[in-house]
Amino acid sequence: MAQPDHSAAICQGCWSEVTWNPHPSRSPGQRLHGMSPGMPYDPPPEVLAHYTEVYKTSIYFQPLPILALDGLTSRAQVFPRFLQSSFLALALLYSNHPYYAGAEVDAASFYAKSAQRTVDEIVAAGNVSLEVLQALCFLSLYQVKAKQSQAWMSIGSTSRLQAMTRLMSQDRGSHLETDAHLRCYWSIFLLESAFTPQYTTLSQDPQPPGYPRSPPIPPSTPQNLDGTYRQGQPTAYDSVLPDLGINAYVLQMAAIWGEIVVYLHSISRGVSECAWLATSTFTRLTVKLYEIDNQIHQRHLLRYAAFNSRPLHEIQRDAEYWRPWVLMQFLYHGSHGLLHSPFIHLHALRRSNRTGQPGFFLQKIIDQAIFHSSWVVRLLEMSSAVGFEVRDPLVGQIIATTATTLWLLQFARDGQVSKRSRGGMRKCLDFLQQAAETWPHLSYQLEILRDLQTTADERHNSTADGVDITFMPSKLWQILDYNVSKLLIPPQDARSQQTESNGNPSVTLHVATIFVHPLEEEPQINAVGETSTGNHDEVFGDLALDNFLFDYFLTDYTQQPMTEGIAGQHS
Repeated sequence: MAQPDHSAAICQGCWSEVTWNPHPSRSPGQRLHGMSPGMPYDPPPEVLAHYTEVYKTSIYFQPLPILALDGLTSRAQVFPRFLQSSFLALALLYSNHPYYAGAEVDAASFYAKSAQRTVDEIVAAGNVSLEVLQALCFLSLYQVKAKQSQAWMSIGSTSRLQAMTRLMSQDRGSHLETDAHLRCYWSIFLLESAFTPQYTTLSQDPQPPGYPRSPPIPPSTPQNLDGTYRQGQPTAYDSVLPDLGINAYVLQMAAIWGEIVVYLHSISRGVSECAWLATSTFTRLTVKLYEIDNQIHQRHLLRYAAFNSRPLHEIQRDAEYWRPWVLMQFLYHGSHGLLHSPFIHLHALRRSNRTGQPGFFLQKIIDQAIFHSSWVVRLLEMSSAVGFEVRDPLVGQIIATTATTLWLLQFARDGQVSKRSRGGMRKCLDFLQQAAETWPHLSYQLEILRDLQTTADERHNSTADGVDITFMPSKLWQILDYNVSKLLIPPQDARSQQTESNGNPSVTLHVATIFVHPLEEEPQINAVGETSTGNHDEVFGDLALDNFLFDYFLTDYTQQPMTEGIAGQHS
């Protein structure tokens, strides 16, 4: 491949002086009005080839599968100018190249503005092609990285255009579902699920299209780490189960993730339900997760895929498979963990539902929260161990929501749970610190979690018995009920406030000092002096949560003292 002509490199700062060329037609080497010699609008082929490699390693399925990887380098050379510009606007934020001479940020801004203007003109004329929607995907992701204040509007308008275009093509009987169309549709779907999940358009599609083509499963490894499973040995049930492909499974998981976030959003707005009932939204979502679990072909499961026993060069070679596979794993455990969040079930739903909650239901909630939060951390460890870098902002959001559970689990009386949760919390914070360098909007949630962890560290460093942990529920809600449009203003220091902005008091959690093991024949009774309303339902201890490998919480709402004896139930 020819080396780039660095004599024609772009001088830093020149991009800001370039004006818009109202004629978007392509011609090799054509310059925009106002550009100085040596500043071609179209980068040389070797520069574009460099950024197609950047797309393959750093952008593809992280989280969007916009463009198929086969033949991408040659296809990118003949993209319409607005699509090529939107592609470069995003790719330039991931990698430098001598051609741009350190002016990548300015060049990216220029490409984004020029692509946006052309796309707006095309859409205003009523012509919405596949290439226009692909360009809008790149521009939306660019704005999430560079201009968060505009991202939610761009994502919303893009999803609306996709929905209306699909509807009109169906009415005309000219609807196309090529692999490129399917990738575009589901990329827009993922934009909504990842960044604006509360108010989505495509999730309401009564007849969603099929899924884009999936890459083949990588060749089998000789043997998995435990020495008991080999890839490609189906069971009797597995032999009749159709394999929909990794892309189908990860997109199904992304859809449920979005539904769970919508569910939490409704709870944050005061909607209450008895989650253990068969008719509840919680149960409906749980059943959906079970259905997907039952449908995923076993060859895609960890014990067969053997991700953590493969060398890095194999994983990089087959990254087209492993990128969606890793995202699917995080979505699976993150979705279960979010749906079983202790904060939701021990505070939000219980505070609004005075009828109480069955003890064994809460046992399941806590067990699932511990299990899936531990697996999210384990996935981080596995990816790090094999050298597989995770850059996906959706994974970043999953890590942030998981950290809220780990933050609470640090106060478990069970020493192993507490220790493991503290270690997991540190790993989540380390990951988010690195991810925030690529995705600045994650720094907002990182600061909230750091502030919460400071409170936790102060508690663990204290030698006093019965230390109360006081925090504002709004801090956790800002992470759990997220939206890219909300992640713009730096969070306030929670310790500087004693009440939420709406006047509601903060929550006080008290960690019991005696653990009642469920197998003990004689339950131990722990008398704890606490503050409460005097309402028996306000005392979480009456649910014997100390039997659940978790500490019971007492919520301080009115500063009125009472003493409650806690006996081990269901033991």
